[in-house]
Amino acid sequence: MRKILTALSLLWALGPMLSGCGPKTLIDDRQQVSNGTWTYAFKPRFDFEVPDSNRLYNMRLCISHSDRYEWENVYIRLHTFFPNGEKTAYTKNIPLSNASGEWLGSGWGSTKTLTVPLIDSFYFTVPGSYALEVEQFMRKDSLAGISAIGLVVEDCGKDRQK
Repeated sequence: MRKILTALSLLWALGPMLSGCGPKTLIDDRQQVSNGTWTYAFKPRFDFEVPDSNRLYNMRLCISHSDRYEWENVYIRLHTFFPNGEKTAYTKNIPLSNASGEWLGSGWGSTKTLTVPLIDSFYFTVPGSYALEVEQFMRKDSLAGISAIGLVVEDCGKDRQK
């Protein structure tokens, strides 16, 4: 019993120090899609602050979908809003199933969540307020079976090389 209490005390004392060793997350947010149907009109927007333009970051997109989704992929258009008012946009194809039709991602039952790297080990050019807007870019207005869209931006723990 004494060993268990000693171990628990040690974990309690070291917990705050150990938890500070992981990646710093700038944003980890999910937005629910109304009625599980992603329309052209719904463009989830994720606002976040970048404190340091000398750090490297990873950006991930999360898509939750059910077996009601009828395609093997989804095309999205990502709109980035910069602190200086500039905007960029690019299109990305995201496979949601493998070649044999099995859903990618994790989850139980009919719902899966897929986390997709958008860009790894990149830096923001200036610190400040950024936003990313995710637009579904398929040929059909209403995509049944998409239940949530999320964004994760994490500090890699490294400075960029100049």
